Amino acid sequence: MDKHIGQVWKNRFFNLFTVLCLLLTPILPGCGSGGGGGGGDGTGSAEEGTGEVAISLTDAPSDFASYTVDVVSISLKKLSGAEVETLPLTQRVDFSQYAEMTEFVTSCTIPSGVYTEVALTLDYSNADIRVEDNAGIIKQISQGNLIILDDEDNPVTDKTRVRVSVNLGTPALTILPGVAAHLALDFNLKATNSVDLSGSAPVLTVSPMLLADLELQAKTLRVRGTLADVHLADAKQADNFYVLIKPFIYAILGDQYYFGKLMVSPDDNTVYVFDDGQKTGSVGLSQLASMPANTPVLALGSFAAGPNRLEAEEVYVGSRVPGLDTDVVNGSVIARSGDTLTITGASLVNSSGQLKFCKTAVVTLNGNTQVSRQFTKDTFSKDDISVGQHIVVFGNNAVFNESTEQLFMTASAARMLVTHLRGTVKSVSSSTIVVNLSAIDGRKPSVFNFTGTGADPANYKIDRTGLTLSKIATNTRVKVWGFVNQFGPSTTPDFNARTVIDISTMLGLMQVNWNPAYNGAFSISNQSLVLNFNEDLGRFHFLLRDGMVDDLVTDFGSQQVVIKDGKGLFLIAQGLFFWPYIDFGNYVNELDNYQYKGAKVRGITAIGTFDDDTATMTPGYQVVRFQGVLF
Repeated sequence: MDKHIGQVWKNRFFNLFTVLCLLLTPILPGCGSGGGGGGGDGTGSAEEGTGEVAISLTDAPSDFASYTVDVVSISLKKLSGAEVETLPLTQRVDFSQYAEMTEFVTSCTIPSGVYTEVALTLDYSNADIRVEDNAGIIKQISQGNLIILDDEDNPVTDKTRVRVSVNLGTPALTILPGVAAHLALDFNLKATNSVDLSGSAPVLTVSPMLLADLELQAKTLRVRGTLADVHLADAKQADNFYVLIKPFIYAILGDQYYFGKLMVSPDDNTVYVFDDGQKTGSVGLSQLASMPANTPVLALGSFAAGPNRLEAEEVYVGSRVPGLDTDVVNGSVIARSGDTLTITGASLVNSSGQLKFCKTAVVTLNGNTQVSRQFTKDTFSKDDISVGQHIVVFGNNAVFNESTEQLFMTASAARMLVTHLRGTVKSVSSSTIVVNLSAIDGRKPSVFNFTGTGADPANYKIDRTGLTLSKIATNTRVKVWGFVNQFGPSTTPDFNARTVIDISTMLGLMQVNWNPAYNGAFSISNQSLVLNFNEDLGRFHFLLRDGMVDDLVTDFGSQQVVIKDGKGLFLIAQGLFFWPYIDFGNYVNELDNYQYKGAKVRGITAIGTFDDDTATMTPGYQVVRFQGVLF
């Protein structure tokens, strides 16, 4: 393990205890936001005996077009057993929208102390879950075909209070007066959901798992709410402003509740998107300062601590914030004919603040459509929007057919958002890389109709000008962030890259389970676990690295998958009991002892680096779950 990866484990996974347990009891109410939100004052100060914690929510890429459930509660449990509620109201969330984004949910003032557990309570009784099959057809999961499993893989019938908890390790979450802390929660859809498409209707099996991290992941961070106040730079502080947090699609106006207060720090390059156009830097901040309190604001950027704040790259103001007084569609353009865009599997936030799923959204552009692009103040036209581009479209008087779930809208404004590609490199030159695409924003390339663009998804040309790609070579699997080039047949590259990432160097999540539980799930060789996929292999046997999924059984040839000596945190789990180890050798010896005594393995989860050539995982975190409580 190299120095960089070792530091990643030190900084992150010593702070991570993943509890793969599912409790079906409701959370008792504790402290939370009241009429004024109950959050701190945004400055990091707090009353004696209390401190501030910011909590964010994200997900990993998956095949779900929609995974909309109600988040009933986010609670923290102290070392003493006392439990504190941090979410004052139920929030409806589409987790599929957060594969490339993290959202601040709350910034809450809570009692000081050491917190050892965080729990997320979900309500599936009114869930809207859609999955894309191999042909790119989106199918809905009916309530009758939704199976939720408990910790012993037994189906449960009550889907109104599904509680997923995570134990926080060493150091735990410590809240001190005047010291702001933060906690990122990752509800990993790919690792916890298995879809059977073999029958006439899809069947979804859910085995909930939650990851908790005391450091935010390297994703775009979003905070949505209303403007509290703006502070222009002086001798005591830099430019900043504060947002009253109203996350997801929560009513942004006309309600007294908010979910705490967060500082946003802009700089000279921050782009502000107002109703009357775009501004940059101090000009934009001055215009923001002239806006009245409670103006809707949505900021995108990265997280920084001391105090907790968002360092803003973009700030949307007024009607450019979804959920105000316009209809807003968010999705990827799968086809274009003239000035008509087709978006499939899009989310609609209508002017009344409701979240809806659109099987098909037909959007018409015209000469009055204001077109802009994320992270730049440059001007664009409707001709710049092409197939594959991720966009958000604003309009009024959208027509939505409830029975067909089809939307028709004329766009008053459209903003091109960062688009994420995944694929395998076929060739590299000084200016271009050619990639065989495996996904565009998580969707299969076969879904997209590239007619009129000249693009070939099997030979997709990406402009890499200005990027140093010394380690990117043929057959490298990559993730690319950027924007699709303008619409029309062309010999120029299809896509302009901002970032190209070698996925093989990224941390991976390995998930394997056996059903029924199996005594021969692994053997021990040279202080390593050699996994056995020959008997009773269950639903999950994959490696997930930044949205690219490998089947551990088929995608690495005839090689045996091995988990070797790592440095980090390793757990043995039996029921709700967990035994931690930090020495991998001792951990492997104890696992061998368990199997010798007849213990049966239900599943293995590991997070670490993976060598494709040898099919070997070097974990920084691992849990082996045995059936029941045996010893």
